[in-house]
Amino acid sequence: MRTITQRLESGTLARSLALAGAVAFFAVCTAVGAQVRVPLPFSPIPVTGQTLFVLLAGALLGRKLGPTSQLLYAGIACVLPGAAAGPLHLTVGYIVGFGVAAYLVGTLVGESRSYPRVVGAMALGSLVIYLLGAAWLAGATGSISGAVLRGVLPFVPGDIVKLLLAAGIVTLGRRASRPPSVR
Repeated sequence: MRTITQRLESGTLARSLALAGAVAFFAVCTAVGAQVRVPLPFSPIPVTGQTLFVLLAGALLGRKLGPTSQLLYAGIACVLPGAAAGPLHLTVGYIVGFGVAAYLVGTLVGESRSYPRVVGAMALGSLVIYLLGAAWLAGATGSISGAVLRGVLPFVPGDIVKLLLAAGIVTLGRRASRPPSVR
């Protein structure tokens, strides 16, 4: 008990709990984003809000905690109703891509407040999601061209909008919370 009290007084326990809460928050946001879905009649993959939260998790939580939130999300996705019967088996590559993308975005963005840098990092993160998702989908369906046509191209316009929104949230939030230093 003394150790917990000492950590609480020093702030390390409170900080650890806050970070754990942030990881859980982004995992839940990604899970909620998965429930906001628009089915496409020509694709086994629905349009969802997940990538917005994946990119935000990477940029805001960083290269360690961002992927951790997506790993937690992957665990949540496995127990959601209909996970075994639904398209989860076709989306495994995208879900793996979420963790890799969060790591990449967290690494490339760092503490940057530069909109172009954040957009570039998030674009690379999105590319990773597409590559891993399409690779898995191609393996599951036996068609590389079909995976690209049904699992990548229809999602690019919406993902650009989500990416620009996420980059704006990150850069505006950082600029508002930490004004630039005076020279």
